[in-house]
Amino acid sequence: MIEKKYIDGTAWLEQCSKSYMHYNLARKIINEAPAAPVFGQWIDAVKQPPTEPDEYIVMIAGAADATSLYFNIDDEGEPVWFEETEYSTNFYKVTHWMPLPQPPRQEQEKKPNVCKCRSCGAEIVWVAMQSGKKMPCDAALIHAVEERDAKTSFVLPGGIIKRGREGRHPNGEADFVGYRSHFETCPNADQFRKRGQGDA
Repeated sequence: MIEKKYIDGTAWLEQCSKSYMHYNLARKIINEAPAAPVFGQWIDAVKQPPTEPDEYIVMIAGAADATSLYFNIDDEGEPVWFEETEYSTNFYKVTHWMPLPQPPRQEQEKKPNVCKCRSCGAEIVWVAMQSGKKMPCDAALIHAVEERDAKTSFVLPGGIIKRGREGRHPNGEADFVGYRSHFETCPNADQFRKRGQGDA
């Protein structure tokens, strides 16, 4: 992703004013830089309509509150603001606009790195527990139904341990998705339990 950095042109000119050469260079760069609308500032729709067809936040003439509309250029080269409904396209007179803000970034949970168990060679992941320690688990994520008396334990990506059985409810839903503890599936689990988890 390319990120653009914006500068305070006035502040830059003030800093460069001590050097005539630097001042002229700064002024030239600022004057030649393209204007970029900043979210949070209304732009006059008549004097400076958008340059790209898209959805924007707008103020409609006579309206008290802002809304969002689509912008485009019609066949005659005129800017138009509109909304699509199920039965028709409605056009509006817009006085001001601003870009839509970017949606909030969703923190993607980091997937554990897959490695090999030194005892049996199976693919495992080390899942960080809430205690801060890491537990070896089978690499595959499993849909499971929670059962407190079940013998199988699963480790959720957040480090919480739950007991249950692999599968789903009759309606197709699962109670959680987690990793199966490799202590329960490794044929040599007793050996690396004694040596320590770091040997798995």
